[in-house]
Amino acid sequence: MKFILLLSVLLSLTSVEFGELDELRWLVGIWERTDMKPGKQGFEIWEQEGSRLSGIGISMQGADTTFVEMLGIKIIDGELYYIAEVPQNPNPTLFKIVELRDGFVKCENPEHDFPKVITYERKQDQLQAVISGNGQTMSFSFQKIN
Repeated sequence: MKFILLLSVLLSLTSVEFGELDELRWLVGIWERTDMKPGKQGFEIWEQEGSRLSGIGISMQGADTTFVEMLGIKIIDGELYYIAEVPQNPNPTLFKIVELRDGFVKCENPEHDFPKVITYERKQDQLQAVISGNGQTMSFSFQKIN
């Protein structure tokens, strides 16, 4: 639990601004992966503070962190974007939000190698994230824990 508290503090320091967009409030919370192999854990943690929404994705094996990505939502030139920052890419990758409704968001970047499409769909306390492109699809299941 100390780990999650520390992440919440770090997120508040790394938020991105997106104006008055409340349509993604359903994404806010601590989400634990439910489809990990034994001995592994995964989380996505999303926070909104005023006009800010930011996230972090973490994979762990035992007590060791094996992967971290910084996530965010931001308006750029009047368009809404999902932003992913991963260690293997020198620059953030932007995905334009092309569909947004209650409990669902679809983001696209046809120029990116993989993924080209990211979707999130929430049903009660369950969240399904799907990344796809180039004939590949990967799905991630989450349960809201806070």
